Order: sequence, then C-alpha cells, then structure tokens
Amino acid sequence: MDYNIYAGLGGSFGGAQYVGTIRNSTAEEASEYAYDIAAEKYESYTFYEGIHSYSEVEEEMLKEDPECSAEDIDIAYREEMENWIEYYAKPTEEDNIEDYMLEYLD
Repeated sequence: MDYNIYAGLGGSFGGAQYVGTIRNSTAEEASEYAYDIAAEKYESYTFYEGIHSYSEVEEEMLKEDPECSAEDIDIAYREEMENWIEYYAKPTEEDNIEDYMLEYLD
C-alpha cells in the first residue's frame, strides 16, 4: 500500500506537513519513516530557542545528576524531542491531497 507521509514540529513551527509518499509499505513502516523524518527535522531546528540538542540535554542531565547513565540521557532526549515532533502516515487512497502534490519516496 502507498502512504502519504506527514512530519514536522508543533507549536509555531506549523505541525506535520506533507513530505512525500512512500510506496509498497506497511502502515508500521510508513509510520516509522514519518517518525524518522520528524526526528531529522527536530535535529535541524536545534538552533531555535527551546529546541534542545542532544548535547544540551546531556549537559543539563549531568549537571543535575553526574551519575546519570547514557540510557537516562537517551530517554530524556527522546522525550524532549517527542514533545515537539508531529508525524503520521495516511493511506494515499484515503487522503484528499491533490495529485499534483504527490512525490514518491523510495
């Protein structure tokens, strides 16, 4: 099945936006792909106020608890990122996006 992929950041960043269509995919694969794109967008926006990079989260965590583990830092970063990102995959046949906007991703 083909899925339209939407990804982006919430708040004043506009939310999930159409980024393309993935072909011959399962719903789970399409959702994972949308998540990956949203995570990449998050990482590319870390220069904005309030969007924290991995190193910023790590620095803050170590300041609060010098004994915290790498796993704790990974979890804190993922939670920080997931507070911002928005993503979803919608079956192309159920989406009302205009045909001229479709761009296939492989």
